[in-house]
Amino acid sequence: MSKISLPQATSAMPALLLIDIQQSLCTGPNAAWDCPTLIARINQVTTAARQANTPIIWVRHAEPGL
Repeated sequence: MSKISLPQATSAMPALLLIDIQQSLCTGPNAAWDCPTLIARINQVTTAARQANTPIIWVRHAEPGL
């Protein structure tokens, strides 16, 4: 297995952390509030992070059967 080289993290190193962003939470009777605006905002923030070369960390919950 090859080693991955990462930059040294410091308290001044910004990153964008996105946790459990799933389209399925935007449908049905228990849908999150105002999903179209939420998704547009996520797209806007991730675009800005990419343009600024800010690391983006996506965390996705996964389990068998989902």
